[in-house]
Amino acid sequence: MKRKVQVILRGYESAHSDQVSDRLVEPFVFTPNLIDVWAYDVEKGESRVFKVMRIHSVEATERPWFFEDKHEVKKPDVFRMTGSPVEKVVLQLNTRAKSLLVEEYPLAEKDLKREDCKWLLTTTINSLEGAGRFVIGLAADVKVIEGKKLLDYIKRYDKKYIQELVGNS
Repeated sequence: MKRKVQVILRGYESAHSDQVSDRLVEPFVFTPNLIDVWAYDVEKGESRVFKVMRIHSVEATERPWFFEDKHEVKKPDVFRMTGSPVEKVVLQLNTRAKSLLVEEYPLAEKDLKREDCKWLLTTTINSLEGAGRFVIGLAADVKVIEGKKLLDYIKRYDKKYIQELVGNS
């Protein structure tokens, strides 16, 4: 980063694509906890977060940064997902779900409000996967009040994975 050169992330394990590949990137900032690095992905043409623990090795090139004007740190949503905002959601949580939400995702606390013995999380999400994983994992404790795209994601997930899992047992 100090030299402002492109690097190759060797053997990067992508949880999203389930692939291991080399990535040519321009790394420009670490997150405060050094768990992630923000880098411009030359092939994908966008700034992305890369998990340090998923990188097998790093090889510096002699090519200087070419896309510095496109280096952008995007604010994560409460589920720690980055990207462009997908939609506003309102989730109704019981006390168990609220407690787990705040323990696992402390950023969510600012978007919580107590109403009629329930908790409402009103927030904008950057990814259906982060919020979806939370809602699916606590389906008995969470109700989606607003968020059509999130509900559609959950229905597709159920059809593709849950019903298949249950059908095979």
